[in-house]
Amino acid sequence: MHGRVKVKTSAEKEAEKERERDKRKKVYIGCMEKIRKLYFGGDRSEQLLSMIAGVLENIPEFSTLWNWRREVLISIFTSIEKTILPSDQLQNNENNVTSKNSSPIVDNVSETLAPNLIVTSDTQNVEAKTEDLNAKSDNQVVENNMNVKSDNHYVISDSKIEDKKTEDKDYLELLKKKYKMIEDEKDFVVRCLRMNPKAYSLWNHRRWLLEQNLNEENVRSEISLCNQFFQLDDRNFHCWDYRRFVVKIGCLSETDELEKTTSLIENNFSNYSAWHYRSTLLCGGLQKNRENIEESVVRRELEWTENAYFTDPADQSVWLYHQWLLGRKPDEDRVLSAIICNFTDHPVDGNSDYYLLAVLFEQSHYIPPKITMLTLDNIQIKEFSDMSSTLTPSRVWFKIIPTDTKLHQIRYNGTTLSLGRVGEVSTCEGVTITPRRGFTAPRDMVVEQLQNIRELHDLEPDNKWCMLALVNMINTLHPLKSAENIQELRGIVVKLCHVDTGRVAYYRDLWSRILSETAVESWWNEQRPSQQTPPTTPPITLNLSGKYLSYLAFADYLYCVRELDLSHNQLTNLAGFASLLLLQNLNVSHNKLYTLDGIEGCKYLTSLDASHNNIRNTCNILPAVKCRISRLVLTGNPITTDDEIYPGCVTDSFVMISYLDGKEL
Repeated sequence: MHGRVKVKTSAEKEAEKERERDKRKKVYIGCMEKIRKLYFGGDRSEQLLSMIAGVLENIPEFSTLWNWRREVLISIFTSIEKTILPSDQLQNNENNVTSKNSSPIVDNVSETLAPNLIVTSDTQNVEAKTEDLNAKSDNQVVENNMNVKSDNHYVISDSKIEDKKTEDKDYLELLKKKYKMIEDEKDFVVRCLRMNPKAYSLWNHRRWLLEQNLNEENVRSEISLCNQFFQLDDRNFHCWDYRRFVVKIGCLSETDELEKTTSLIENNFSNYSAWHYRSTLLCGGLQKNRENIEESVVRRELEWTENAYFTDPADQSVWLYHQWLLGRKPDEDRVLSAIICNFTDHPVDGNSDYYLLAVLFEQSHYIPPKITMLTLDNIQIKEFSDMSSTLTPSRVWFKIIPTDTKLHQIRYNGTTLSLGRVGEVSTCEGVTITPRRGFTAPRDMVVEQLQNIRELHDLEPDNKWCMLALVNMINTLHPLKSAENIQELRGIVVKLCHVDTGRVAYYRDLWSRILSETAVESWWNEQRPSQQTPPTTPPITLNLSGKYLSYLAFADYLYCVRELDLSHNQLTNLAGFASLLLLQNLNVSHNKLYTLDGIEGCKYLTSLDASHNNIRNTCNILPAVKCRISRLVLTGNPITTDDEIYPGCVTDSFVMISYLDGKEL
């Protein structure tokens, strides 16, 4: 993983591991029966803790025993509180501890028993504070016990506690016992972590221990612990996750954390965990966006990554971080286009008194977006959210409306779209419809990076990460509008297929995405009406034949296409075709299709040419039954060689079919 070579285990090591497993098995069988008997019998003593420790020392990832161990410790801590706290305060403490939404748990007992005691992990400090407390007068003790603290500390005051020095000694002895148990438990967890540093239950138990005694000293100690385990494995994501927890709960400086990631990355460029953590720090947290980073910070980081990829161009971590730094502009929540289609050619349930309103949004929506419709008289009809979609999430949503509804405008999220005549494609004025997203980083930075990566490509012509970065940057900065750009990008993609043979399918899909992106963008530019050209009316056609497409990307942007030619490509599936709501004629002949799955969303499709593909079984054509197909061509598929099933099965399944393989039925 991450470029590390996996060393095969020798026979001697396997035999040694087998002996170790047998030993652990004997320990497990011998102890578990006793542990279960004690635990389910209600025992929560230190004896049970010791027995559980015996098993965990051999099987440290046993999560159930860690849960039981935590219950025993909580029971012991609760018994300590019962000894020294009134019942009403004890109940308050238990509620605070068990509340999942409360602030980080700070030791409550210390605040109640000795408010002027500084709780540390050092038991000698507890003893020293005991002597100091003995020197105080009774009145001082009473006054201190009445103090109220805040700022993430639980507020406890007890006027009923008697002001006696002997009782104060007992309080501190109990505190000493509790914190001694916590420190011993932390040492035990460290021993187990050295056996298995990637066990979820161990780090989870460590979190709980920190919450029992949260103070600055312990927070720094936990950070030091993380640093020690990073020396063993600087990409242990369990340790990274725990470090983020400690930094958050301890409110530590993000600047110090950035410096830590810098030192780890400079020590090992392949430390992807450090790169990722650095990105979250720059954004201000996991919930923040890349757009929040200042331009000066982006420029500084790009200069740093430039040194990294020139030093080790084969390391993928720095390239992924570089791609994240450049960023991509997000989709805006707005309407792009709409069309009103009548059902003269394909009525809804035999009724032609309805229109189909189809709307294209720039963002994909999981739930129906709420849009407002206005009539010619600027009278608001209603705000409706009962739109339908064939995919989830989807950019395309549609609504069946009566023909007497004379729509004039659509309003959504501050965007107004004026509707044309029935059958016309309407677009928002001044909005370019394209699936292409530019970089978040300023253009001059991207151009400078492109020049640097070109220089690196001259030095490392077979480096796949360098070539991938070139493809993404060239396609974004210089779309395929010239033969020179097309030739350069195609040459890089072809070379990637030769250099990285294990990911040929990925590079073919990448090329298909680039071609689809360019085709969709060009097609929408042609559909936009000008002063000389009237608005587009049906039929709306698109020819993408012979483009070597492995799949059709951004099909939802083609929601209003009526005729689509995808013949002589490399299609293996029809994923995304459900967005082609108005498609009537489809040609996917001479591809590599083995099924028609995905076409069932094109419910107004009447003509389908799927000849010369790899369709073998009748079940592979059944998705097309949900369409209104009257003309179907399947010649050249293996399914047509079975005379016993074909064509009888086709005619029985497609009730509206009148032409099969060019012959009238």
